[in-house]
Amino acid sequence: MKIVSCCILLLLVMVSGDAASEMGRVKANGGFLSNFEVLDFLRSRGAKIDPMGCLGAVAASECKVYEYLLKTPACNQTRDSIYEFLKRSEGYKLADADKLNVINWRPSSAADAYAMIEECGRRFNRDERGEACDEDERVQEFLDMVKEVFPTPPPKVVADAEEGAGADAMQE
Repeated sequence: MKIVSCCILLLLVMVSGDAASEMGRVKANGGFLSNFEVLDFLRSRGAKIDPMGCLGAVAASECKVYEYLLKTPACNQTRDSIYEFLKRSEGYKLADADKLNVINWRPSSAADAYAMIEECGRRFNRDERGEACDEDERVQEFLDMVKEVFPTPPPKVVADAEEGAGADAMQE
């Protein structure tokens, strides 16, 4: 998951190089971008699912990234939902990287949360006041908040899974 986000960030830096040279650089390496921000940027540049429909407007690789991001939770997020999440997650003492993972991947189970959030058990065994609490209840409370703030992600496309299985069969 982190590799895809880094690749998207790298692509954005490569693509925005032309725009940065035209407009002047505002802030070099200003921080990490969420998948939503990359998707929003690609939309503003005219990216479409059909690479033939965006010839000249954006690179074919940008169309591929755009198509990929439409299958992630970023496709139906808003700036307001991200700001609300950041505000409501302050009591959980999450690192910026953890917040970015949650925004990009929208955990829906305790297993997802433990996989995405570094030292999840240590961070969720105390409440906002620093008092000891039930870690499992706190994780569930966090997941409920994530479900309230972020829209339900798009359903997984069965065709994608079949394509992956077909490619594996061909390699054997």
